[in-house]
Amino acid sequence: MKKLLGIVLSAAMLLSMAACGSTAASSAAADSTADAATATDAAASDLKVGVITIGDETEGYTAAHINGIKAAAQKLGMSDSQIVWKYKVPEGAECSDAAEDLVGQGCNLVVSNSYGHQTYIVEEAEKYPDVTFVSMTGDFAALTGLDNFKNAFTNVYESRYVAGVVAGMKLQELVESGTLTPETQPNSFTADGKVKITMWHGFSEADGKTLESIVDDFNKSQDKYEIDAQLQPWSTIGETMVTKVTSGDGPDFVTTGADNGQGWSIDGTFQCVTDFYDDKDSGTDEYIENVVDQITFNIDGSEEKCGVPMGYAPTAVWYNTDMWKAAGLTDADYPQTWDELLEVAKKLTKSDGSQYGIALPDLGWAPFLKGNGSGIYTTDGKVSINTKENKAFLEKMRDFYKGGYSVSGMDETAARESFESGQSAMVIVGPWEDQASTDKGINHDLFPVPNGDGTYVYPDGTKGSNTGSTGLYWWVTSQVGDSAKKQGIYDFFKFYNNHDNQVTWSLGSAYPPNNTTVTADELSERPLIAKIGENTSKSFIGIAGLKGGFGDIAASVDTLTSNTARTDDDIQSLLDDAESQIQGYLDEYAE
Repeated sequence: MKKLLGIVLSAAMLLSMAACGSTAASSAAADSTADAATATDAAASDLKVGVITIGDETEGYTAAHINGIKAAAQKLGMSDSQIVWKYKVPEGAECSDAAEDLVGQGCNLVVSNSYGHQTYIVEEAEKYPDVTFVSMTGDFAALTGLDNFKNAFTNVYESRYVAGVVAGMKLQELVESGTLTPETQPNSFTADGKVKITMWHGFSEADGKTLESIVDDFNKSQDKYEIDAQLQPWSTIGETMVTKVTSGDGPDFVTTGADNGQGWSIDGTFQCVTDFYDDKDSGTDEYIENVVDQITFNIDGSEEKCGVPMGYAPTAVWYNTDMWKAAGLTDADYPQTWDELLEVAKKLTKSDGSQYGIALPDLGWAPFLKGNGSGIYTTDGKVSINTKENKAFLEKMRDFYKGGYSVSGMDETAARESFESGQSAMVIVGPWEDQASTDKGINHDLFPVPNGDGTYVYPDGTKGSNTGSTGLYWWVTSQVGDSAKKQGIYDFFKFYNNHDNQVTWSLGSAYPPNNTTVTADELSERPLIAKIGENTSKSFIGIAGLKGGFGDIAASVDTLTSNTARTDDDIQSLLDDAESQIQGYLDEYAE
């Protein structure tokens, strides 16, 4: 162990010098650490190092030590978990406290980089003879007679002047490049000088691994920024993010839906990113126009683009190809209307109850009420749910359940389970069904959700078409106040949505690409993802366009549709109740 500690110290010392710019030291460090890696691979696993520093990574003197220790550890094959850092420790009793804590955490080597720390380090060395303590700059080792107290540099205390010059040169470099601004906080940097940027997302399966790989590639692609991608439950994002951002302890940017995104853009939790779209080099000209339109909001009387496409997913009708063929159906039988969908469901239903034509959730019908009726409220915020068009559509939907062509009482999860278990022949859901059905051994294909003849007018002036969608976007939070961090986020947006990464994202996550330059041939490994992406241009978010109240309004709509499916209640009375509830929410959340 003593030999190992010596190697670590010599390697760290030399690498610290190399970080300050010594060519000779750099060469020596390489040789020393190479020898260390060869001689001590096995023993290094037993080492846990505690490091006490007078500054942090933004101060040149300390940064040199940080980089040297990390480089030495890497050469020795040590993991990050084997090093415990204590930054910005004053030359006082705080040093003793830091050392005590490091010993308590199991560190068998404690290193300090300040001359003024050494008095306190010596005291700790006397208390803990089984732990080796090192003052990188100091001259007490020869006087104390302690076997477990060392000095790495005995005559270089004065060299702090040189370190200060180096730090000043680095500071000037950061300022001139725009990386460091007056608003930037010291803890906004990594040990190697990169701007730290925190991201929140809720992807926990294959989509999460794909996103992490793109983030890693971005971090490796440049030396200015470091994205810290943090997985959070979707519920946490919805319930805690506003409070966290307000306190400055939230994400710098986050992915969430366009519904919440609009409300949080209006109230200032998110800052709009129109300037990102105005930059001709950002690649936004290649985004799907309809996807961008849905995050273009009126903010204080001005039209602003407030989000950047992340994972936009239209829905489709997925069908069991074996059941489809057995029923004598072909591609020519793809339904174009909801009446035709009902007829197909009849053909796919077996009278003995062993097979249903479609697994139709009785929740989440907002897109279908827009495509086939008058919607829930108009684009200018006036309630529009209580109409003859919506009544006619609800009566048609009731036929699916009353005729026995779908089981009632299902949410989306139950509907998917019914399809994936072979109980039902069709289901309406997003692109993630491709992988789920494959995993369950269900041979499958898809066709678009039928168009309707609704009267609802979308912001682009179209009527009667809405396949429905899940619209996830990137949003920059209001806690981002300096230009360097914001530019790093913008650089990531550009990187994430470029051609190659959108191919990677689509193949790995099952979300269609946001970039129009991606071809179906490039997605040939997942042809159904390319196929469902053809519906993006006519898919719209079901409940959006308001400052807030989306959850309340969605609950009112779900009550209306579930009662339509599960009961014989008068549909007109159900519409009356829904209108009253939704009008109240529109009034509550009006600007």
